[in-house]
Amino acid sequence: MSPKLLNILLILALVVMYYGLFEPMYTGQPGIVWSPESSIAELQLKNVQYTNAINLVSAAILGIKKINEDYKAVPVATITKVEAMLPDVIDRFKLRNEVISIANNAGVAITGLSIAENGANTNQNIKSYIISFEVKARYALLKKLLQVYENNIRFYTIDSFTIGTADQKGLSPEDLLVFDKEALIAKVTYTVSYLK
Repeated sequence: MSPKLLNILLILALVVMYYGLFEPMYTGQPGIVWSPESSIAELQLKNVQYTNAINLVSAAILGIKKINEDYKAVPVATITKVEAMLPDVIDRFKLRNEVISIANNAGVAITGLSIAENGANTNQNIKSYIISFEVKARYALLKKLLQVYENNIRFYTIDSFTIGTADQKGLSPEDLLVFDKEALIAKVTYTVSYLK
């Protein structure tokens, strides 16, 4: 074989290798010999994206561990207190008993107790009940009732509280004997919220 022919074959082999192997690697276009999945630049970009994603996963795992450690550091008493303040569920009948118990602790009797779901919630994650009742008692007992609600751990949002005096018109003489002139009639409406 002549040296010229050998040189031409070597040059031709280099050209074929370039267009068939090396150029497809760089461009990602199909070549004569080989069709790569993507170019080196695209693969490097994917490598950077995957590395960033792995770093984000590592950061997320560290964040989750930190949150878990913070959660475990919260005392059980505090968790119980928060669950009582804004519980996940409120049973309507237990709520009725709670309202009656609060009134009993204040030393008053309530009438016309009504508990209804609040349909006008603006927050989708929180639901609430609207509670209304009427109380007939002296000022000191009404004040004590409000203090019991104020000091209670659960969130009670008082929507309306109206006070009036008892009307003695139209009472029979027997009723006038037990009528308390210092008694006030209070109508209370408040909201109790809970998480959905």
